[in-house]
Amino acid sequence: MKKKIVGLFVVLLMIITVVPVVGKINNMQNPMVPAISDKIDQQQPTHTMNTFVMGEAYRAQSFMPTKNKLTRIELFLCKEGTINEDFVVSIRDELHGSDLTTVSKQANQIPTNTQNQDWIEFDFPDLQITSGITYYIVCTAQGGNLDNCYVLGMSDNDPYPSGNAWEYGFFTNYVWEVMKDYQDTPYDLSFKTYCQKAKVTCKHHHQVYAHFLENYSHLFSMLKQLIES
Repeated sequence: MKKKIVGLFVVLLMIITVVPVVGKINNMQNPMVPAISDKIDQQQPTHTMNTFVMGEAYRAQSFMPTKNKLTRIELFLCKEGTINEDFVVSIRDELHGSDLTTVSKQANQIPTNTQNQDWIEFDFPDLQITSGITYYIVCTAQGGNLDNCYVLGMSDNDPYPSGNAWEYGFFTNYVWEVMKDYQDTPYDLSFKTYCQKAKVTCKHHHQVYAHFLENYSHLFSMLKQLIES
């Protein structure tokens, strides 16, 4: 009886030891698995018109996340004329508050003229936020003028119900105001926010155990014999 118990213990120990080793080997052979990605949380992807960003004109977009971690954003963006200063994006929980995080792009990283306008990514360290609370994407640049500036895509008719486009600068007497058309309908910038990263479901772990069963099935035969003896 004592020998049987020892035998069972040894076989179980072999099984417990081999499975992690097989998984580790498979990970080394396939280092891209398991994959990590993020997903869109809030967006206003339509683009019907443009606005500008320069030293005398800042823009912002309010949004309300449904997740608690913000990973990156995208803006529909280009530049016109010659502007050498960086395009700066900040996330704030108040328009007049401090930046929670900031990321910038150099002018040579932004496409030139509206024919090449495209979605530009602004990636930053994952930011802990609170779902259901309003936040702001604030866009600024130093220098420039109406002929040499950054151009942000936006849309009329208030397509994003959980926020609005905002403007600040010379044209608003340096206070933040909601951007509206002549009928008092708010605009929205063209934007996408991405939420907390998560593991992508994949077949990798199933493949590990299938590999184990295929190559180490004799261990189960040994275990069965010990139990039945």
